[in-house]
Amino acid sequence: MEPRARLALLLGYSLTTLGYKFMDLKTAQVITAQGGNVRFHEEFTADGTYVRKLLENAYSDGDHQLPDTVPVARVKTGMDSYLPTQNDVSVVNLEQLIEEVPFAGASTAIAPSSSGSPTKSSSPPASRSAEQQPGIAVLVAVPVETPPPVSKAAKKRRKRRARKQAEVEKETSGFDIQPPPMEPCLKRPRWTQRPSVRLKDYVVGNVMTITDILIPTAYKQARASKHWHQWRAAMLAELESLRGHKTWKLQPRNMAKNLKVITCRWVFAVKRDERGHIKRFKARLVIHGFKQQLGINYSETYAPVIRFETIRAAIYFTVQRDWEVLQYDVKTAFLYGELEELIFMEQPPGFQVDGPGFICRLLKSLYGLKQAPNIWNKTLHAKLLTMDFKRTESDYGLYMLKEENEVKLLLTVYVDDLLLMGPRDLCAKVAASLQETFELTTMGNVKYLLGVEILINRPRLEIVYCQRQYVHEVLKRFHMENCNGCATPEAKK
Repeated sequence: MEPRARLALLLGYSLTTLGYKFMDLKTAQVITAQGGNVRFHEEFTADGTYVRKLLENAYSDGDHQLPDTVPVARVKTGMDSYLPTQNDVSVVNLEQLIEEVPFAGASTAIAPSSSGSPTKSSSPPASRSAEQQPGIAVLVAVPVETPPPVSKAAKKRRKRRARKQAEVEKETSGFDIQPPPMEPCLKRPRWTQRPSVRLKDYVVGNVMTITDILIPTAYKQARASKHWHQWRAAMLAELESLRGHKTWKLQPRNMAKNLKVITCRWVFAVKRDERGHIKRFKARLVIHGFKQQLGINYSETYAPVIRFETIRAAIYFTVQRDWEVLQYDVKTAFLYGELEELIFMEQPPGFQVDGPGFICRLLKSLYGLKQAPNIWNKTLHAKLLTMDFKRTESDYGLYMLKEENEVKLLLTVYVDDLLLMGPRDLCAKVAASLQETFELTTMGNVKYLLGVEILINRPRLEIVYCQRQYVHEVLKRFHMENCNGCATPEAKK
């Protein structure tokens, strides 16, 4: 039987799939594999001369005679010595190396060696230095089990379930679905549970338990809801904001040519304060960014956000100096970024202008785009630099305003949530400067941030963080809101 493993060179991470990228040391073919299908060995490396000849044969006019077995060198490891001596290197056969790999149901590989070195050879060295030489990987082909044939009875059951699910969806579409009564189940089922065809009811039940308001998942559900007037007002406010930012312009559908027109949807939410009281109904137009194609209509997506540990440290620093901690929210923050890529989008559901023959060409970033957070972060960062803010190296979400090496004001950024920490007059001046570019909502002294209630007692220099509202929501979810409370996490025996 032929070996089930291949000797390969680790090239790095795959940019398109989840896994590693390797080069086959026999064929020079570039392959990808997930971590479960490889096994890494740090004590081996490949001969650089062999790799160079292999690449010349595969990708240029090289005509080198290569040995039947790949020269594999065992190198010395450790921080004290990065390069092996002649006495430390022993050539290992490919067959011997593959025999050492276990095949018991698991997949295996050999890892990159930071201290690898090619074996001594009279040929000129490879273009890559010894310290940069990638490591070796053994790829194991895991056998794929053939699924058992499906019986006729199983096929009939699947058809019945699909037909029943279609009937239920047809009956319940567009209606204000009320959640079924939830009763605790005390027995463990003896069969493998499958999602019910009435999965919508369970999702709606969970949402109702937490918010006491049915959150629509689509425009049709919002229109059939008893809160339709609130949802419609929220959608109109969102559209007005989009028009004010000149987010798109309408063009005939044939202008898209070969580009894919991406769909969009409405996302609804209810905003609450730290006590759980309703502040406002909110609607957001979100483009289906999962339909974007890498390299065509997006490239870079990363955007830093501040860590909550940094927020706690900044608030402690502020309270010690008796500064203000003021909270601001940037309205429709993602709409301020200029879009470089050419992207076409369908018109918002329920608000089509001039009929379906027209589509939206996006001019500004929009919620749901993969690059939207990255564009917004760059836009805000550029504005803060013009205001003499400096971004800290330890956390890219924290900015400082200094004067003669003394910190005068702190600013934290978590997407569109801003905290200004400093003297009140200076905070007001900075906020006014930001409002020249962005529309801010002034929320006063911080009380509720990222789901955490913040209580500051200045006379006693105390800062308390609690999640009271979240605890109440969890108790409601499991029907325990009327249970007797206990002062300690665990009742005394």
